[in-house]
Amino acid sequence: MPRLSTPDFDKAHQDAYSLVRLAQETELAQDYSEALDLHIRAIASLRYYISVLKAKSEERKRAKLQLRFTVERSNVLGKYLKAVAASSGSAVILVPPPLPSEASINQELLNPNSTVFLSMVERRIWANLPNPDPTSSGPLLLTPLLLPTLPVQTFHVYHEKETRLSGPGWHCFHIKDWSKSQTLYTMLCVGTWAQRFCAPVFCDMFRASQCENVCARITFDVSHRESRTWGCRMTIEGGTGTTTRSSPDRAKKGWSPRRFTFGDRRFVWHHPDRQEKDAPASSAPGPDRNAGLLSSFLRMEELYEVIAEWAVPGSKTGKMGDEVFDRPLAWGEHTMLKFGGHVCTVHLAGGLDQLFREFILASMLGPMMLGLAFKDLSKDQEPVTETYTPQDHNYYAGGGG
Repeated sequence: MPRLSTPDFDKAHQDAYSLVRLAQETELAQDYSEALDLHIRAIASLRYYISVLKAKSEERKRAKLQLRFTVERSNVLGKYLKAVAASSGSAVILVPPPLPSEASINQELLNPNSTVFLSMVERRIWANLPNPDPTSSGPLLLTPLLLPTLPVQTFHVYHEKETRLSGPGWHCFHIKDWSKSQTLYTMLCVGTWAQRFCAPVFCDMFRASQCENVCARITFDVSHRESRTWGCRMTIEGGTGTTTRSSPDRAKKGWSPRRFTFGDRRFVWHHPDRQEKDAPASSAPGPDRNAGLLSSFLRMEELYEVIAEWAVPGSKTGKMGDEVFDRPLAWGEHTMLKFGGHVCTVHLAGGLDQLFREFILASMLGPMMLGLAFKDLSKDQEPVTETYTPQDHNYYAGGGG
């Protein structure tokens, strides 16, 4: 089928995605029967929209992902409504939590019982909120405000790769919920590195409810050869509207530790040392520090809030020392030693707001995505020298940004 004319094409796009957004808003209003009907209508509209798009276009790829996630969500709601009908009120049926969206962020921020989230500070709306500690003259530490009894949030990450005979391929991380039944986020990295090895590498993360919009965009600085296997500088444009820079202390010594500032608080990613198998286990929710040697190899970086940090005296490589809380805010485990299928499991401490959770996921999985990008290149390929401008990066041709 040929591509529609511009006015008809725009209408097909608007019809499909407006139904997706309306279904999400209806779910938040707890009208699940109407939401399921809207999801079914959105599926039909998305299928028509996909049929008129160019075969290898980025917009078609996004629309197909949106269709996939909408089908997942309709299945979840359908099972829930069938369970409710079968129980006839004799049993308590858990409501499926809504997919992350702009509407769920607003609902979270407007909740009068919510705490003061770091994303509020990052978005500069702190002044509109009551300060939980009026005696404090400086930024409040986040970790002590998080109740250890709050449930830990678990995400399962799956890897998918598409190769093409001509043009760049792409890598994709599907971030699913604890039950593995539906996708919450997807990270997409298009292989522009094969053409311009000195240019930045881009990786985009979007919510399963809003595939046409990016909620976090990672830019990797890969202008140096050591960036292929060691750490490099990365910037993340998150949902707060600000750009946060994250970089390792020593570029030739690996990714960890790497540091960033979010909501006026300092954070650091540390890789677990093998000696931690002899450390006492913490009573707070977090990784098991008595798990043993093999488990420490399979564990990923852990995120901690920094109490104090300093430059190590006499270091010629920029090594930093720090004092952090014992309780990590994020940790995870690799499920296999090579990429493909179920890659890893990520755990986040309970009580973190949605925007900060999205930032953490992007920061945690970004280095893994960059490793996949460079895995496709020959190890002895040298960077080329050419001028790069942002206009060269046409990833958003499909309306994703």
